[in-house]
Amino acid sequence: MKENATLALITITILPDEAPELAESFLVNITGVELVGGLTGAAQPSVKRPGMEVAEVTIQENDDPRGVLQFNVSQEESGGLLAYEVAPPRNVLHLAVLRLAGRTGRVVVYWEARPITASLDDFTPSSGNITFQDGQGQAIIDISIVDDTEVESVERFSVILMRVIGGARLGVEISVTVTIPPNDSPLGSFGFQEKTFTISEPEFTSDPAAMATLTVVRSPEGEGAVTLMWRLEDTARDDLSPLNGTLVFNETESRRTLVIWALADAVLEGDESFTVQLLAAKSGAVIDPVNGAATVTILGDRAALGIVGIAEASRNVLIGEPQGDYNGTALVSLVRGPGIFGEIQVYWNITPAVASEFEELSGVVTMRDRQSAATIRLKALDDDTAEERRVYQLTLTSVTTGAGISPSAQRATVTMAASDLPHGLFSFVQGLIRASEEEDKVNVTVVRSMGRFGSVWVTYQTAGSVAVSGVDFTGASGRLLFGPGQTTHGVTLSIHDDDLPEGPEEFYLNITTVELLNDSNVDFSVREHGLQRDQPPAIGNVSSVMIVIQKSDNSEGILEFLPDYVNITVEEDVGSASIPVVRRVGYYGLVTAEYISRGLTARAGLDYILANGSLTFLHGHNISHINVSIIDDQDREYAETFEIQLSGATGGAILGTHLIARVTIAKSDSPNGVVRFLNASVITLVNPNSILKFSLLLERAGGFVGNATITWSILGPNTKEVLPPVNTDIGDPVNGSFHFRDGEGGLRTIDLRILPHGEVEVAETFVVVLQLLSGDMDIDPRAGSVTLKIAKFGDPNGIVELTEEDLRERVYSEPTAGEGPLNISLLITRRQGVMGNVTVHWQILSDSDTAGDFSALSGSVVILDGQRGAEVVLALLPDAVPELEELYVLRLSSVEGGATLDTNRSTTLFMVRANDEPHGVFGLVAERQAVVVVGRGAGLVRLLALNVTRQAGAFGNASVGYRISTGPGLDGQELLGEAAVGRVLIKHGEDSASDSVPISTQVFLSVGVNFTLELTDVSLLGPLFSSPPRLLLEARVAIVTVPEEAASAEVGFVSLALQVSNVETGVCEALVYRTGLFGAVRVEWSTGYPPGQAPLGFRPGVITPSSGSVTMAHGERSKAVSLQALSVSEPAAFALHLTAAGSSSQAPGVARLRSGFTVAEVEPLGLYQFAPDSRQLVLEEDVQTITLYVQRLYGFRSNRTRLSYQTVSGSALAGQDFAGVRDGELFFDSPRQTSALLRLSVLDDTLLEPDETFFVNLTDVQVLSGGGDPQSGDPRPHLIPQHSVATITILASDVTVGVLSIGPGLVETTEDREEGSQQEKRVLLRVHRSSSLAGPVKVKVQAYGGGSVGGPSLPFAAEPNKTLALVGQDFKLESALVSLQEGQSEAEVSLIILDDSEPEGQEVFFIYLSDPEGGAQIADGPDQQGFSSFSKIIILGSDFHNGIVGFSVSSLLGQVLDEDSEVNRTALLYLQRQQNRAFEDVEVKWRATFSMAGPSLVNNGVNLTRELWETSGKVLCRRGQVLCVFSMEVRQDQVSPR
Repeated sequence: MKENATLALITITILPDEAPELAESFLVNITGVELVGGLTGAAQPSVKRPGMEVAEVTIQENDDPRGVLQFNVSQEESGGLLAYEVAPPRNVLHLAVLRLAGRTGRVVVYWEARPITASLDDFTPSSGNITFQDGQGQAIIDISIVDDTEVESVERFSVILMRVIGGARLGVEISVTVTIPPNDSPLGSFGFQEKTFTISEPEFTSDPAAMATLTVVRSPEGEGAVTLMWRLEDTARDDLSPLNGTLVFNETESRRTLVIWALADAVLEGDESFTVQLLAAKSGAVIDPVNGAATVTILGDRAALGIVGIAEASRNVLIGEPQGDYNGTALVSLVRGPGIFGEIQVYWNITPAVASEFEELSGVVTMRDRQSAATIRLKALDDDTAEERRVYQLTLTSVTTGAGISPSAQRATVTMAASDLPHGLFSFVQGLIRASEEEDKVNVTVVRSMGRFGSVWVTYQTAGSVAVSGVDFTGASGRLLFGPGQTTHGVTLSIHDDDLPEGPEEFYLNITTVELLNDSNVDFSVREHGLQRDQPPAIGNVSSVMIVIQKSDNSEGILEFLPDYVNITVEEDVGSASIPVVRRVGYYGLVTAEYISRGLTARAGLDYILANGSLTFLHGHNISHINVSIIDDQDREYAETFEIQLSGATGGAILGTHLIARVTIAKSDSPNGVVRFLNASVITLVNPNSILKFSLLLERAGGFVGNATITWSILGPNTKEVLPPVNTDIGDPVNGSFHFRDGEGGLRTIDLRILPHGEVEVAETFVVVLQLLSGDMDIDPRAGSVTLKIAKFGDPNGIVELTEEDLRERVYSEPTAGEGPLNISLLITRRQGVMGNVTVHWQILSDSDTAGDFSALSGSVVILDGQRGAEVVLALLPDAVPELEELYVLRLSSVEGGATLDTNRSTTLFMVRANDEPHGVFGLVAERQAVVVVGRGAGLVRLLALNVTRQAGAFGNASVGYRISTGPGLDGQELLGEAAVGRVLIKHGEDSASDSVPISTQVFLSVGVNFTLELTDVSLLGPLFSSPPRLLLEARVAIVTVPEEAASAEVGFVSLALQVSNVETGVCEALVYRTGLFGAVRVEWSTGYPPGQAPLGFRPGVITPSSGSVTMAHGERSKAVSLQALSVSEPAAFALHLTAAGSSSQAPGVARLRSGFTVAEVEPLGLYQFAPDSRQLVLEEDVQTITLYVQRLYGFRSNRTRLSYQTVSGSALAGQDFAGVRDGELFFDSPRQTSALLRLSVLDDTLLEPDETFFVNLTDVQVLSGGGDPQSGDPRPHLIPQHSVATITILASDVTVGVLSIGPGLVETTEDREEGSQQEKRVLLRVHRSSSLAGPVKVKVQAYGGGSVGGPSLPFAAEPNKTLALVGQDFKLESALVSLQEGQSEAEVSLIILDDSEPEGQEVFFIYLSDPEGGAQIADGPDQQGFSSFSKIIILGSDFHNGIVGFSVSSLLGQVLDEDSEVNRTALLYLQRQQNRAFEDVEVKWRATFSMAGPSLVNNGVNLTRELWETSGKVLCRRGQVLCVFSMEVRQDQVSPR
């Protein structure tokens, strides 16, 4: 806004799009106001009227969001629409009105029908309206044509869309013309008597099967001569003849016929259908609009169904168990040809049939009409069992009659890839082993897990680390051979025992490779999906074991004094002395050295201070110090001595040889005195213009005994050389001497003359030193010399400064990562002198954070002798750190080499511009946006949780605008209200901010519906110092999908075909399922079908209960409805349907029923089983024919059903004892048929045979036609497994040598030895021979116990809940073969029961007969004595097998009963028995008593029956239960009211 202006314009561009939209608004905010140009003053601009700084801009509705309405009808070539005057309901004309563009809101469209040649009496109604609900895209106008008896010619009327309310508009197609063909002619109405005809191509001339005779009939009221035409459609030209013709009716004829013939051709074709149309021509007759056309169908050629086979590429299929992204499936492609006409079904199976390998072992594939290819999907089941590669065969077993299977393409080889490492996973048992040098050897075990197939080489090798191969251990490498089934192998390693002190050292043994011993027949190559036909052996996670050799040979080290400090001298005024103690040899661990001190001539506390103590050496440290304080006194003393001794060591260290350090305190406070300078030790002088006289003072202090002569001299300049008499700096004398007599003290003076400087001079240093020439006087070591520094004259080394150019302020931009560091060059110069090398130090200073900005923040450069300049190079580094504008100062901090630093010209400024988006880049991360559900019960709400992410910088507060839109069919305003548009504040320093937008719970929201989040703008709240914040274009929009938890419920049945779980009771279960888990939902159901949907001809089946409801809580996916539907003798339709779904009381959310999933039928295709009297048949061998009956229960939808069955040999063999059936079939030909029969043949022979058994299995059931309701999912008929096998027993025949049995049938015995003899307990059984005693016979006697292998041939049922006795541990069978001679009827079988001391519960085993010889047979049931084919022996429990029962320790003492206490009113008492003696249930009786000797319920007036609720009881300790508990409860006193 310019000066003197009161108005400024903001231009905002509205972007066009094609999306229908309602009115939308956004805000324009005045966020701040400031003067341009940085002017300051008392009056600053401001927002004058708070509340007026926001302008709202509204974009009006556009692109027809409420829709464009017009007709959507298919008109005839003439431009009209045909409607027929026929009997209802075919007289209703349906006109579709379509809603284009948007579908928002509810709209109503009004229409009117206007006569053209028709009258208002010809149709009804003549006007009306239709309503489009929100989201609805189509509606129908229904107009009925009035059927009258008047003879009428062609009549027309129009239907026009007149107007629409609700915000929508009318489109282009708003008028349609309706034509009513002529009707009610006196000549009558003509049509075909039958509308469908089926013929086939002729196989010979005049083949009647190729002829179709069509009859045209006239309505009864018609009369008069009429000529009609008929015409076939043009596509019949090559298939039918003739293609057209004429029919002439005389005045009274009511029917005429026409003949159409099929033409023979050599083209392979399927079924073809053609339409024959009657035409009135110009006769004035009326053609029946319904029966005026007929269809002629030519059946397909016999080979039209085609030959089916497995595609060449699918003859060898590789499949494997699921792994990674592979789901364990493989596809087998089927092809058919040359015929591909008609629908066929192809049956397949896999052999050998291993149910644990494949999800399906057989199946059927349907190929539709003209479908030439299909696939069989195989899926491998996942398990944890290691398996080698297996090969199976997939066979096409049968196909629909009329089609064929190619013999060469009937089978495919299916290779199941190896899984779960069949050759093993090899690793070490443990990852760490500790050993010592003294052990010499260490054993390491390699284990094989997973599979154990094949022989595997395992290669191993050692690797050194801290421990060195050849020094600390013997390096080893080699191979281990694991044989088949072998799971462990060992490696022995050698450890070297040396004398070197060493801490813990480690080395490693690694498994390097594993390989199969013979891999010539395996294929380890990786195929599709990562499968390998054969899996190689693998190395496990613990493929490396660390062997740690423990510390040895004094690895903690040897402690002693450093040899140089065994004898030292210190001055008395030294203050303190530090004596080093060293640690030699080893440095492992923390150790200490203990020390003591003792005075010799020196006295502790007077001459020195040192308490006894210890030193600590940390791990790896090799030196420490003892610090002793030396006392400086004024006494004149000669040299004095004390000692420090190392007395002990801890932590494993030992003491060495140098254990004593002797310390001598030098003579002090000498009687001969000391000489010293009284001047300062360092004196700085200016370089004079003329001779400068300067004096140094000395004194003799302390004692004055004896004569002494002292000399002095001068060293320099700037060297340790003696200054010669002739020089340019100090005049003569430059050396001399002075003498002190015995008893003489006092001062002495050294007079020096500093010569004037030359033209220029550098700074120079001299040292005046004293030396004793004669006598015993000492020179004070601290004041025995004086250093003279004569300042430079002029600037011989120069004055250092920055160049004029580099003193100016500069501005730089931070380089990019691709550009690399930016070098900033600054020149340093020196003016005046150029003598000597000068070092200039510099540093960078800033108020900002300088970390990572420059490669160095300080440094130095050297100006070489004779040169004036040097260059400072600063490297400005690139980074990704957002930064505001930063100001830096380069300062020359100091110089070395005699030069002077010009402080006024030693600093310069430079600036780095703001970089890397300091205010941030804003976007939406899709993973952080979600529709969530919070709260519970009636407070349950769903929210759209949005999160705006700030990338790059985080300087300043930012406001980000957003807009939320919904997909088609949803009203965003209704769902979100005003919250569909909003703003999010992201504060300074924060990288994200969130907002939650409530979503209406009263609007239906489907699973998977999308919300579109869009960031509209971003602005900085506050002053802008650099580039403004911006939106990240690629992250400006995010799609949020409604999850199932937040979606409204759509309810239906999981399965539309309900299975009966118990045929006897009719129990079945319907699972009500919902998609969308938001809110609690109540679903009501009722038995039977909805009105008008019940199948005709079947009475409704009775289901109890007849109605009900289920409630699913929020988040609950399904709920089961338990039903009982008892099958009856006559066919009935059992069904259940959902009637309503809605929210439960006070719970938010809406629900609806899922279309097509609201009606469920009970076993619609039936359950099949053998009839009860056909499940167990016993017959004589001479009965040659067996009739078995198969029942169908339930089921009413299949017209024709096929059952497959087969016979299975047992002891009776197919072909010898009965006629075997491999692929038998029987059919149910009507949904009303409830049973069918099958017949089998028994073969009569003259062989001696026992009772023999064979079986008839119902193997499969398939619906051949009449599947019923297409919405039933994929219902299938089922076999009832428990009743799908019939057992046929052929009684023994031609037996002449006897039937053998053993008994008694049940024997109970203890394992205890016989009393007296102490012999093992013996049990005698008897083998009995009946029926015949002719000839000798033999029979095997076998035992079945723990560890025995069972099988189908066992004559008894094993008892899985019983403990089986072990052969050889619990019992022993003495005789395994029993012989009976001719005439002998019995023999004994002896068993020994073995006694042990282990407590055991009841154990059971069986003794049974098998393999009879000599023509005898084994009894198949109990004989008159109760003997049968086996005996059951029970060994009773022993050795206190049920334990010794008593109170637990915690229950013996401390139990308190207090009637006034809420806590102690009941006491819990625990009974305990031994852990290994709890084999059976035990009942323990208890009683309360005052006496341990017997029952005593009364004592001292206290009656326990009045004090306790119970004074006796029983406790049941279950099998395996060690602790049992019962409670005692005290009664409360009954206090009588006063």
